[in-house]
Order: sequence, then C-alpha cells, then structure tokens
Amino acid sequence: MLICRTCGVEKSSLDFYARNKVCKECLKKKALQAYYANPKATTYRDQKRRAKNPEKFKEQRRKATQRYRDRHPHAHRKAHRLSRYGITSEAFAKMEQEQNHQCKICGATSAQNADRDWSIDHDHQTGKVRGLLCFKCNILLGMVGDQISILESAIKYLKENSNESI
Repeated sequence: MLICRTCGVEKSSLDFYARNKVCKECLKKKALQAYYANPKATTYRDQKRRAKNPEKFKEQRRKATQRYRDRHPHAHRKAHRLSRYGITSEAFAKMEQEQNHQCKICGATSAQNADRDWSIDHDHQTGKVRGLLCFKCNILLGMVGDQISILESAIKYLKENSNESI
C-alpha cells in the first residue's frame, strides 16, 4: 500500500505507475487540466514530434495497435463486424445459432474452425450478408468470384475425373 502525494489516499501499488509517488487517477487529472489549460500546446508538440520522425511515429502507432489487438482480440472482431457488415455481437451469435454452429456450405463445425473466427459471407454487389462460412469455403467463393458457372464447371470436372460419385 502506498500513499498518493497529491490526494493523500492510501492505495494499492497497482494504482501507481512504476517508480511514481502520484496515483494514476491524479496523474490523469493533472494531464487533463494541462491539456484543457492549453490544448494547442499539446497538439503542437505532438505535431512537431511526428514531423521530425514520421516513420518512428508510425511504428509506435502500429505497435500500440497490435498490443491492443493482442489484449482484446474479440473487441477488434466485434468492431470490424459492426463497421463492415452492420452486425452486432448479438446478431452474429444468432446467425451462428441458426446455422447450428456449422459452415453454411460444407457443414464444418465451429470446433473444426477453432483456429479462426467464422467468415461472414456477403454479396459483393449488394453487400447483403448471406451467412457464416469456414475459412476454406470463404476462400473457395472468393477465388471463383461468386460465379455460379465456374462452380458448376468445377463440379462437372470433378465428376468426370473422379472414381467416386458426387
């Protein structure tokens, strides 16, 4: 337990940054007060840093983004689903339930697709979501560009050159 030099409250060491005598909450308040006192100073300072070394700044942002995604993998997926397809977590769970936790094409279960999240299949012209697919089936449709004639030709080819009936 440590006592904050600013607020004087006894707090857990987890409430302090390493080698700091002021708690995180007080540091945040102080930083906000400084920003609101002169918001342009902070922005200007950051702009100067970025202008000096833009590659370093990009690398820092990339690393910070990756750290966040590593710590919160589902948050990124949820945000992507919502922004790209307009699907909430509840709607995604409902789709998965309606499909009985299986790929809509091959019937693979979520356990067989464990290393990846379901792919959201959608019509590229209209943007309409068609269902959830495993990685392989999603790649299959992507490679043929959703062209039914190519898929029919592939089926015909397999039937002609296969010992087993399809």
